[in-house]
Amino acid sequence: MLKPVEEYVFDIVEMISSATDNALDAASTRGVPRPTGKADIADASLAFFVDGRKREDDIVLLVSNPQFPNVVGEDVSKAKTIVQRVDRDVGHHIAQPVHEGTHDQQTYAAFRRLAPLSSSRLIRFKQKRFYGPHVSSWLSSLALQTKTERHDLSDLSTYLTTPLKALCENSEISPALRRHAEAYLDRFSKAPQMIFTTVEHGDFWTGNVLFERGSILRPGSFFGDFFVIDWRGSALDGYPCIDLVRFCTTVYGKQSKLTADLLARYRAALGLSPFEMGLYCTLGLGRLGLNMDKFPVDRFNQLGQTILDVIDVHGLGMERDTPVSPQDG
Repeated sequence: MLKPVEEYVFDIVEMISSATDNALDAASTRGVPRPTGKADIADASLAFFVDGRKREDDIVLLVSNPQFPNVVGEDVSKAKTIVQRVDRDVGHHIAQPVHEGTHDQQTYAAFRRLAPLSSSRLIRFKQKRFYGPHVSSWLSSLALQTKTERHDLSDLSTYLTTPLKALCENSEISPALRRHAEAYLDRFSKAPQMIFTTVEHGDFWTGNVLFERGSILRPGSFFGDFFVIDWRGSALDGYPCIDLVRFCTTVYGKQSKLTADLLARYRAALGLSPFEMGLYCTLGLGRLGLNMDKFPVDRFNQLGQTILDVIDVHGLGMERDTPVSPQDG
């Protein structure tokens, strides 16, 4: 059950409404239920729906948890920084607030209200078929435009060895994932792997990819008219591949032909071998493993097993160290 809306939230709504030509109906403010599995994250922000005087003025209001008063400000700041690093076409799909500010040290931001996947099974099916390739293409463009080569020894320690050790040395992490990371460490102790970093969203599942409301039946909704939210956990020096893998598994499943197709297209766009894709997914887990203070261990192990399953099902392990070819895409 949702908790009653606290009075200070109405104060924030009134401030936003005053700054937007009194576009909001403050009395309509109500909480947004947390997605399954998200309620146990310690620093999760508070979310509210607020109706506008007109439908197009409806907003989602994010307010920082009082115990972590800057989380929403960090989200907005990171999204803006990433927009500055990419071209207009890529930046268009990164959700930006219509208003932001601070109330008694708690940062907040108001976003246009967007829509998740349709509740209609037929429309939902068509959305998945059509928007998946466009999201995959957007992710590859994001990676290419933010790519930074990591060649020197200090970079290899920071971006290769350290995240793998984070997996190997944490006894709470599943034995299968620890063994997987140890195999990479053993290999790279003999022959270091040159890698690159990119912008990584860090929580790229279907709940963080939204559509324009009321436009589900328009061609734009099927062909790339989407927006990505929740950038606070992102990294400018993250890894490619893992965002796409997490997206595909939440939309199509681990063994789907569509998942295989999108992984192959992404690899071809970035010029990666299957082995490199598996490595980057593992490094992405390692980066998350370095920052688990607010992330439940059981959820991390579930995610780790999902990634391991994808690596196995789609031949992304160490035995498949062959370069990608145009036919793969």
